[in-house]
Amino acid sequence: MTTELGYIPQRRGKTFAAGERFHFACHPGLACFGQCCRDINILLTPYDVLRLKNYLGISSGDFLAQYAHIFTARHSSLPVIILKMREDQDLTCSFLTEKGCRVYPVRPWSCRMAPLDQLDEDKFTLAFSEDFCLGLRESASWTPQQWMQDQGLAEYGPVEESFSRIPSLWPRPDDAGRKAMLQDLFLTLVYDLDRCRYCLGRSKELSAALGLAGGGLPAEDEDDDVGLLRHNLAYLAAGPDGEELLRLAGIIKSIGGSAGGGIA
Repeated sequence: MTTELGYIPQRRGKTFAAGERFHFACHPGLACFGQCCRDINILLTPYDVLRLKNYLGISSGDFLAQYAHIFTARHSSLPVIILKMREDQDLTCSFLTEKGCRVYPVRPWSCRMAPLDQLDEDKFTLAFSEDFCLGLRESASWTPQQWMQDQGLAEYGPVEESFSRIPSLWPRPDDAGRKAMLQDLFLTLVYDLDRCRYCLGRSKELSAALGLAGGGLPAEDEDDDVGLLRHNLAYLAAGPDGEELLRLAGIIKSIGGSAGGGIA
C-alpha cells in the first residue's frame, strides 16, 4: 500500500550560525510537551533502526513492519525509512506516552537534533517557532555543538560514516523489477540486519561477496549488529557495480521473503 508523506505545518524559527546560542529545555511542565511528536515525518537512520529494534527486543523485520513506513527517495531511488504515526490517535508517534517517550534512551537522530535543523556544516535553523515550542523560551542556553554533544549525536559518526557516500554511487535502473531487487538488497544490508544474518547463514556465496566468509568481521564484531552495519555500509560505499549488486540481490531473493515487508 502506498502511503503519502504527511503535511508538516510551517513552524520554523530563526536561522543562525554555528557560534550563536539558542535557548531550549524540554520537560513535562510545558503546555506543549509532546506536541512536536505528532503529525511529523521522523526519518530513521540505519543506526536508529538498529538501536530501536534491540531496545524493543524484536527483530529488525518486525520493527520495520510495525513501526516504519518505507518510501523511495526521488533523488536516488534508495529506500527511506519514516517512523509511523498512530492513525487512530491524531497521528501521534507510536512511542509517545503521557509521561513522554518510551524509547527515550534510544530515540532517533531527528529527535535528538530537535529543536535544531542543520542546513550545512556551519548553519542551523530552529525547527519550530517559540509560539509552537515553549521550550525555546526556557533559560538554558546552548551552542549547536554543545547541544549535539549533549544529545549523544557524536556516536552516530563512527557507525554511519559511509552512509552519506552511497546515494551518489547507487545504480538507477529503469527496469522496475531490477529497481525493486536493488531496493530489497539495500534494505536487507542496511536496515534489516536480522534478515541479513539469516541470508548470510544460508549462502556462502553472499558471505564471500560481502567479505564475510570465514569470519570477515573482527572477532569482537561477529555477533555485533553495529559491526555488521558498519561493514555493510563500507561495502556499499566502496561502489560495487550494478551487475554485482543485482547478483547479490538475486541471491537474497532466492532465499525468500522481503526486507521489512516491502516498499510504499
